[in-house]
Amino acid sequence: MVTTTNEASNKGTPAKGKRVNYAGMLWRLIRILFSSVRRVLNLLFALLLLLSVSAQVISPDSSIIPAFLGMAYPFLWVIICLFAVYSLIRRARGYFIANLILLAAVSPTTFTYLPVHESKPITPSRDEIKVLSLNTQAFGYEKHLPGKTNPVLSYIKESGADIVCLQEALLIDRQEGYVSEATLKSFLPQFPYIDRHTAQPSGGSSLILLSKYPIENARRIPLSSVFNGGMAYVLRIGSKKLTVVNLHLESFHLTNRDAERYLELVKGADTQALRDQMGQKLGTAFRKRAEQVDALRMDPAFTDSKYLLIAGDFNDTPISYTRYRLAEGRTDAFRHSGSGCGFSFTYHKMSFRLDHIIHSKNIRSRYCRVDNMARISDHQPISCYIMLE
Repeated sequence: MVTTTNEASNKGTPAKGKRVNYAGMLWRLIRILFSSVRRVLNLLFALLLLLSVSAQVISPDSSIIPAFLGMAYPFLWVIICLFAVYSLIRRARGYFIANLILLAAVSPTTFTYLPVHESKPITPSRDEIKVLSLNTQAFGYEKHLPGKTNPVLSYIKESGADIVCLQEALLIDRQEGYVSEATLKSFLPQFPYIDRHTAQPSGGSSLILLSKYPIENARRIPLSSVFNGGMAYVLRIGSKKLTVVNLHLESFHLTNRDAERYLELVKGADTQALRDQMGQKLGTAFRKRAEQVDALRMDPAFTDSKYLLIAGDFNDTPISYTRYRLAEGRTDAFRHSGSGCGFSFTYHKMSFRLDHIIHSKNIRSRYCRVDNMARISDHQPISCYIMLE
């Protein structure tokens, strides 16, 4: 029997088809593997995002991991957004909806970190009081001389503030040319009431209050620390008494080399070394601030005051146990009337909002701002307008 050319050609076709099928099977296997890895990563980052939110309610004394993840909240949030967009593009409806639900669930935390409010400047009413807080970094290490005004003092003078809380406000009284208590009184006569204390009886951070209102009482709040601490003042404003708490909570005590080392470890993905370094420096500070915050909440300034205003350098981010516990049952002025990230501290390309203003519910606040244009210290000033109801 003679085999035609067409028949011979048809016999060869299945062999080629099998080779194409093997390639297709390999491609499908790769897609399945990629899809599985993506789903696992999506689930992993979703859990990390939830853990970062829990940083607000879990004390670092109980577990230090949420505290570190709280600092990473914005990055984790962005990653979940990217997973949601990818799921939408790939028409993975279930994962898209799940990511949207997660983002909606954490939206209160997102708006704590990144509030959105009217950003136009306002004209304050006669009854409103402007509050300003700034970590001065020893007045920027700048002198105050004839013809060369100290930048921090110039900023305060032109700010229009009525109450000013200063941290790390070192005064040097015995050397001419440096900022001293006499300098404050002569250059800032709009503040007839000035209180100056160190955070600890033995020294530490200098805490200063400048006020246009009489200071009826001033006392150091007993907090465990070598350098950091807080002051409580009672101001007479008309017929009302306002308690102002000026805080400089436990610092991370990072050196320039520490910051460089952290960046090196992050870039090199040396997770074990990074964990050891962060645990040693940052973990200790997280735990100390948790201890300080728990002590503050038991202080008479917090338990007995009708009108309470808390301002200062908390050394902690918006997504932290420190800020959450101090703001619990009160109003975070920046979350209530601020806009944007409000970064108040930048250190080796790392920016955070460490400075906060919090007040009791019977105080109204508006137009809370961090002045990122003010380059007068390693911190930027935070301010808002308040009215006692």
